[in-house]
Amino acid sequence: MTSVRDQVYAQLMDLILDGSYPAGMRLDLNEISESMGVSKTPVNEALQGLLREGLITVKPRSGTFVSKIDIHTAIENFGFRLAVEVGAAEAIMERITDAEIDGIEQINNRMRALFPGYPKKSDLRQAVRLDFSFHRALVAASGNAIMTEKYCRANALLIVMRLQDLYHLDEFHQSCDEHALIIERLRSRDIEGFREACKAHIQCGSNRILHHSENIEENAPAASVMPST
Repeated sequence: MTSVRDQVYAQLMDLILDGSYPAGMRLDLNEISESMGVSKTPVNEALQGLLREGLITVKPRSGTFVSKIDIHTAIENFGFRLAVEVGAAEAIMERITDAEIDGIEQINNRMRALFPGYPKKSDLRQAVRLDFSFHRALVAASGNAIMTEKYCRANALLIVMRLQDLYHLDEFHQSCDEHALIIERLRSRDIEGFREACKAHIQCGSNRILHHSENIEENAPAASVMPST
């Protein structure tokens, strides 16, 4: 049976990942307890879990805030994702069923269906969650629950990063094309092709976030730029 702490943790995670609690928002333990109808103890325990995973930050004498994920952390998480997907390739290829591949393809099709016309902000939230589901299902097919859990934690940080305007909506269409190649390699049971498709997709994602981060720095007001040492 799921504990109250785990229920609160899951609710807080969802609120952060769907953008309801945006990066930089101050979290008030009393308000959360009241809104969820629980005592402060499970809320505090849930917040400690989010703190360990880097999704929230505690600032002395200021409070608890939803983390603003820096570009260095994002790139490290892409590197971790790459190591997991490529490292798990053999287990994924050996265990994944045609039904699981169909399910992964359906996720990608739902993601692609968001893009006719001009996408809305709500589409970004839906797209990042579908992208999360795509990769979670992919790694889960390896049958390694511990690896899947750690992978999902790293991917959660990247969702927060993407919701900080460092990933453009139109680029998710390119991601869908990259996903489609991964699916094609799975269906043909081409393990080397699968590894290469995963590497290319993760590298492209890393490059996209790095590119937008550099653009933000270039366009930032002079007063906000730290002087060089």
